[in-house]
Amino acid sequence: MNNDVERINATLREQRLGWIADEIEMTIARGKPITKDSPRGKPKETMVVPLSPEEEEEVLIRVLRNYLVEVEDIWRSAEATFAEEVSEHGNAPIALSITEAASDRSVPLFDVETEMPRRKLDELLRQAWPGGPEDYPRRVIEQRRD
Repeated sequence: MNNDVERINATLREQRLGWIADEIEMTIARGKPITKDSPRGKPKETMVVPLSPEEEEEVLIRVLRNYLVEVEDIWRSAEATFAEEVSEHGNAPIALSITEAASDRSVPLFDVETEMPRRKLDELLRQAWPGGPEDYPRRVIEQRRD
């Protein structure tokens, strides 16, 4: 595995985010399927090959972005959709929240303090993207649609 990916995975584990590091490692370990041309008359062969160091970095950046950048956008979208659906049926407005298991106290997931670090991380991921920052939004967004 790419040394940079290994170092970031080690940092994720130190920060109690080992589950993210596990996903990165498992995705990289799966490799990628390729189709190889065979001699005339024989069917094409499909095989799995290891990812290149650049492809490993792309996996790392996509996973980090999915869990640490996009999750707030997904939450906000779910909140808005749920509120809209509830109000369309004549129900009183409600809000989604997470509560602590031992109490009824609501736990804020996202606030003003999380916005700036999230934007900074997204910018760092953009700068680290193997295809260059100008390729980052297009490639990441296209991948999410697949």
